[in-house]
Amino acid sequence: MTANDLDAYRERARQWFADNVPRARPTSTAGGQRAGETEHEFVARSKALQAQLHDAGYAGITLPVEWGGQGLTTRHQQIFEEESFGYERPGGFGGTFGPILGALLGHMNDEQREEHLVPILRGMLWCQLMSEPGAGSDIGGITTRAEQDGDEWVINGQKVWTTAGHLSDFGMCLARTDWDVPKYSGVTMFIVPMDTPGVAPRPLRQITGEAEFCETFLDDVRIPAKNVLGAPGGGWSVVQTWLTYEHGGVDEGDQSARGLGSNKLTTTLVDSARPDGLASIAESRGLADDPLVRDELVRHFVGEAMVGLAGRQLAIAMRDGRISGHAGSMVKVALGTQSQARTKAAVDLAGMAGIAWEPDDPDGDVLAKAMLESRSHSIAGGTNEIQRNNTGDRVLGLPREPAVDRGVPFREVRTNSAPPRDQS
Repeated sequence: MTANDLDAYRERARQWFADNVPRARPTSTAGGQRAGETEHEFVARSKALQAQLHDAGYAGITLPVEWGGQGLTTRHQQIFEEESFGYERPGGFGGTFGPILGALLGHMNDEQREEHLVPILRGMLWCQLMSEPGAGSDIGGITTRAEQDGDEWVINGQKVWTTAGHLSDFGMCLARTDWDVPKYSGVTMFIVPMDTPGVAPRPLRQITGEAEFCETFLDDVRIPAKNVLGAPGGGWSVVQTWLTYEHGGVDEGDQSARGLGSNKLTTTLVDSARPDGLASIAESRGLADDPLVRDELVRHFVGEAMVGLAGRQLAIAMRDGRISGHAGSMVKVALGTQSQARTKAAVDLAGMAGIAWEPDDPDGDVLAKAMLESRSHSIAGGTNEIQRNNTGDRVLGLPREPAVDRGVPFREVRTNSAPPRDQS
């Protein structure tokens, strides 16, 4: 691949965006939903744009051609990202094109790849059905069960924190298929069409007022045996692949849409770490020359740069096999902690405007919502405490904490148990 080839690719991409995609508009959410646009309208628009990208050769840029991709290099992907800046992009696909696609690519068989990969690249929306009310950070403690009935599996249980479950076409569902082996050995991953009878996602209202997540009930959900992802009883291997991508960092969305990030295309670590959003808030309030405020901005710049550098170095090391994939837990903790510090600083710098606004101001709640939403970053994808345990146990080689359920058949593991109360 020569420089001329890359230049020609850039020119084609630049012209295609100019001819086919509208410029980005102000949005009401970090994901790109327009003000006044319903969730379903947003999803339909995003799917249409994703299909348009695929048909023009701008989806799955680095995936092999036999999997429906373009078979090009990461440099082509970077050029595409640079040329797409400032144009509308499909929203709501962070989970689908992140941890979920990574797990699917690692464990699908040829028939499943043939059936699902191109539809995904053209805008099929997926969700993950893993966490449960009694099994959050410890996903291995799930009690959703799947029992084989001929050439079908029947799934019963309840999931929670299903991102976009009510909008998704398919889900990756973890269920227990063997209760007589230790908890990580008896689980199986299934591909579940979300319109299957018995699947009932119910949106959960969050502290921000939005309903991004669902609790999902599965009542006698019948799934063909061909929908097993990986091998029966081998679901934990799929989970581990998924977690490697998930723990690579919190998907914070487009922070520039929330007014906290840079408002330009960033190509270097220094540029991406600059706290332009915080600086703009400080300038608007006449605080830019305050030495304490300047110290605060520098601290955030250094923090962002260190997280970015650590993330890049760890990603390369994990890719090359020089460090455990569990090292992503360190990045996840750092990203979540930094995002909380940054959004809190934005509200502090804004003063009363950060927590109070006119009802008719569509952007008045941006800073407050960003701060509230960032609180989930120390919980989502496994709590910071779990991530630190992962780092200690599996990266640093420290002794593991005692566990009463290790090596015990799952049906013998005591859950939610307490001594009987005196009835006298």
